[in-house]
Amino acid sequence: GERQFVLHLAGTYEGMLASLGPRTRRSLAGKRQQLEKSMKVEFVPVLEPDESLKAMLELHGKSTPERVPEFYQARYRLLRGKSEFFSMGLRLADGPWLSMLTGWRRNQVTYVDLQMNDMHYKKESLSAVMRAFMLEHEIGLKQEMINFVAGSSLLLRRYCEPLEPLSDLFISKPGLRSKFFEMVATRVQSGSVYERLKPGAEDKTAGETES
Repeated sequence: GERQFVLHLAGTYEGMLASLGPRTRRSLAGKRQQLEKSMKVEFVPVLEPDESLKAMLELHGKSTPERVPEFYQARYRLLRGKSEFFSMGLRLADGPWLSMLTGWRRNQVTYVDLQMNDMHYKKESLSAVMRAFMLEHEIGLKQEMINFVAGSSLLLRRYCEPLEPLSDLFISKPGLRSKFFEMVATRVQSGSVYERLKPGAEDKTAGETES
């Protein structure tokens, strides 16, 4: 199964960047600065559920791997029904979404299980830019760790601490994965994965994918 990766956060964004190697720092901070200079972009740290669904549906088909529409509806219900869930996005000033990221926060840990990036902007490194914004925002919230629920991008992996491998169940089949989110949302399954995903919990499961 895929592994989760935990990134320990510094007390400040500058301190976080300083703790990373020069190449990673360039990818995060440098690409972000380039994008902010070359295009009018807006980072939206808190997307309302309706806005989040709109962003996911807009990026559906522009990011890989594609997911079944039920996945987005399941996440929408979680965003509406549970205060722990969040989503954030990056868009062009005139409207179109470039990237969005979603997950939940618990006990000073931010769990990220989905990031979608418009693949038409490969050279802009949207994945890295979005993560730079996300790191700065989560550090501002005094979060202590980011848990990349189903693996981290190579960019940050060397700075992460790996956890136990995940179950393959929800990663390999998007339909099953959306059913899983349904179960979480309705608490049908008392020991659901989301409920068990706490720092130090024995069972580790879920599904981030990054495009």
